[in-house]
Amino acid sequence: MGQRSLEIWLVSQSYLPYYGGITEHVWHVAQRLAARGHRVSILTGRPLANGHPARDADPPGVTVHRLGRTLRVPSNGARACVTFGWGWRAQLAARRVAPPEIVHIHSPLEPLLPLWALRGLPGVKVGTFHTGGSQDHWGYRRFAARLGGPLAALRVRIAVSREAARYVSRHFPGEYRIVPNGVDTARFRPRAAAPPPAAELRVLFVGRCDPRKGLAALLEALALARRGEGAGGARPRLSLRVVGEGPERPALERRARAAGLPVEFLGGIPRAELPDQYRAADIFVAPSTDGESFGVSLLEALASGLPVVASRIPGYAETLRDSGAALLVEPGSPRALSAALVALAGDPVRRASLGEQGRAFVRRFDWDRVAAEIESLYRGLLGPPPVVTRTPVPRLSAAGSGARS
Repeated sequence: MGQRSLEIWLVSQSYLPYYGGITEHVWHVAQRLAARGHRVSILTGRPLANGHPARDADPPGVTVHRLGRTLRVPSNGARACVTFGWGWRAQLAARRVAPPEIVHIHSPLEPLLPLWALRGLPGVKVGTFHTGGSQDHWGYRRFAARLGGPLAALRVRIAVSREAARYVSRHFPGEYRIVPNGVDTARFRPRAAAPPPAAELRVLFVGRCDPRKGLAALLEALALARRGEGAGGARPRLSLRVVGEGPERPALERRARAAGLPVEFLGGIPRAELPDQYRAADIFVAPSTDGESFGVSLLEALASGLPVVASRIPGYAETLRDSGAALLVEPGSPRALSAALVALAGDPVRRASLGEQGRAFVRRFDWDRVAAEIESLYRGLLGPPPVVTRTPVPRLSAAGSGARS
């Protein structure tokens, strides 16, 4: 007999149309839990401008409730989603939604929607912490005393990595269960056949154009490589494709044009088109300087069979350390980035070997495995169904019933 389905609500301010690691995490966990037979809802906000774009579909079988308005604000060297509004309980009541058994809140101590969910929703509360970095979270530091109460509502604290657990436990010590990000290994896969040797190798970056993402150093590294400065004077022909939006994009585009660099800025693209960008690339680069707890794009690159060049920051090092698929370099160093790119550009055998190792390594992060672990955690919190005991009714014998033979 199969186990019963659960009423699960995932609460996240980071969700479509806003791209990022948390959005991908929530989308895929919701989709996998629904496919496993659960009744799953996502609580999030409406985008500040216009509606939810039809180009990015919600997970099949998942109900999305949009409450309030979401905008992005500066936070931790990047942009964080914050949902504003009021009367959320009344809105949910008007929709006649079934109450949740599990409320899984992502970034649970962030204002405003997550904190409201901690206090205002019924059900067993689970929280996942996604943030990392070397700088203290200003909100945690300033409001730690006030956040202790809401935090106590969590039955389980999850972190996507040891780095994320270390980051939050600076201010909120306790037990954190590590449940990593994942990747769809069927969706992200290597190209079917090796392409013929190209005159120019394509380097791919996927992420927001925010200061901590290290794109300025990457542009300088590309310029160094093309000028043959360092790495024995080799001058490989490299081009760069940048997938992602962000406040630094205009300045970065101007800088690339002024230097005559072959850089293509695609902006935010539909999720359905992203795997093709990986399959068209030869090398993936993640030059972030800080603030990364994991790196979902790293898993996507590994699943796509790409060799990776990444900054040696704690979140990236933890994810890639055992993959055998990456070159880790000094954060923020154009020369270190350039040397790694030149080394891989000149060694196709090594690129292929790193890609094969990464593809084998990343299978442990398939979203099906991640979702199964989360489902098991939920069931452990709810416990087994109650056992109904009934007092047996004694069966009367023929003699006891007064019957006569």
